Amino acid sequence: MTASRLARGRLYRSCGCRDAQRKQYGPRCPHLKTDTQHGSWAYAVDLPDTPGRRTTRRRTGFASRTEAERALTSFTTGEATGVYEEPRLTVGTYLEEWLTGREEHLSPSTPAGYARAAHYDLLPGFGPLRLLDLLAPGTSRNG
Repeated sequence: MTASRLARGRLYRSCGCRDAQRKQYGPRCPHLKTDTQHGSWAYAVDLPDTPGRRTTRRRTGFASRTEAERALTSFTTGEATGVYEEPRLTVGTYLEEWLTGREEHLSPSTPAGYARAAHYDLLPGFGPLRLLDLLAPGTSRNG
């Protein structure tokens, strides 16, 4: 990973253990120092300034540091190029977000028609699939 990309993000291990007050330890869990198999890897990256507040994107649950590093690189590259790859994003979630984002730019009947087509035609068959798993016929992810 390049230094500029790593400078914006942080990699760390975290877990779901809780203390006596039922508050999660997260990255401060004492078991993380002694047990290399305990917890999972995560990344955090500060997003561009929003006036008056700090926004941080965090993603956890990566099996290895390399996997978390790849995800962080993918996010920062996507941020720089405007093309994001969200590994867990499903077609259904993407369509719902897309429809919501288009409502204010279209006449009232158009989003209703889009939603009808999505809910009756697309979501039943494609909704649970990961968006990154969709490929044009005859193509492969490896190039």
